[in-house]
Amino acid sequence: MGRFEGGQAAIRMAVGVLLLAALAGAWELLARQAPGSVLYLGVTPEPIAALRELATTLGLLLFVAGALMRWAFAGSPPRWVAVGLYGGALLALAAQAYGASGGMYGIQLQDLRADALPVFIFKHLGLMAFAVAFFELARRILSRPPPTV
Repeated sequence: MGRFEGGQAAIRMAVGVLLLAALAGAWELLARQAPGSVLYLGVTPEPIAALRELATTLGLLLFVAGALMRWAFAGSPPRWVAVGLYGGALLALAAQAYGASGGMYGIQLQDLRADALPVFIFKHLGLMAFAVAFFELARRILSRPPPTV
């Protein structure tokens, strides 16, 4: 991985994550159809809605991070911040998507399913990595002098 150009990578990823949110919304719509309907999928819609909400939230936060990254870091961000933002978002979304495909929210620490604990761990590790990197971005923004007009 080379240097990251300001916030362009974050904005590109934000667009992709928001597209994932739109796809999850369509999936949720199909999951909420009445049994017997031609469009009925027979899956639990609430974990899919959780995926849509997570993708929307992370997509909007990535867009904000991309818009402010060049100013916060005076150019490209440190590698650990970029990895925390991008890798954390991808890890959390992948865990949530896996959970949604199996009817899991990703919030159960103990469950009868063997894969509930890994979904929980990967989702929350991703969210923690994202949060640490996002807070570093916020710290940098708050410690810089305000722009002159």
